[in-house]
Amino acid sequence: MKKQVVFLVIFSFFNISLMGCETLEPIIRDLPIDLPNPIKNYLWRIIKDPDIGRFVERAFGKVIGEYYDKDVTERSKTAEEYKYKGYDEKLEIEISSIDPQEIPHGSTAEAKALYIVLTPDSTQGVNITEIRTFQNGNEIMELNRREVYRTQGRHQSTMRFTVPEDIPKGDYTLITTITNGKKTSFKEVQLSII
Repeated sequence: MKKQVVFLVIFSFFNISLMGCETLEPIIRDLPIDLPNPIKNYLWRIIKDPDIGRFVERAFGKVIGEYYDKDVTERSKTAEEYKYKGYDEKLEIEISSIDPQEIPHGSTAEAKALYIVLTPDSTQGVNITEIRTFQNGNEIMELNRREVYRTQGRHQSTMRFTVPEDIPKGDYTLITTITNGKKTSFKEVQLSII
């Protein structure tokens, strides 16, 4: 029982600063201790809160960051622009960018992705996995991976993050990948860590 109380206190603290960290879901799901249902429900409510996009992952080996999501256009307008006939799913990153493109250690940058989601069933939403990685030659570092539920249309996903001090200076490629498990789209953008 003491472990459960300590665990609840820790996650209550995280609730103040995280409020919706979807990336902690697999960690809570795979915990080796059995939690009572009220505690599990409380933790799931924290994780599933869609209004707050902050997460703290340095403790789990990831970059600290924040997400901002925006629905840009609805399905009908997006389908019209693409002359979408509804024969199969369409998942495509239109634009990927990073600002600034020269990033000093310890400073903040924003990685944006504008992408479309369309399926033959106009009422169906889609579970999307967004992945952002840095690549420097043969070295690849995953910045973040998150799962989101999207309605159909055009969406903008912005990840604001702090560049860790331990990343070596140099030229990198930011690779943004989105997938629904069947279709995958990715875009690359160049940047320098100075």
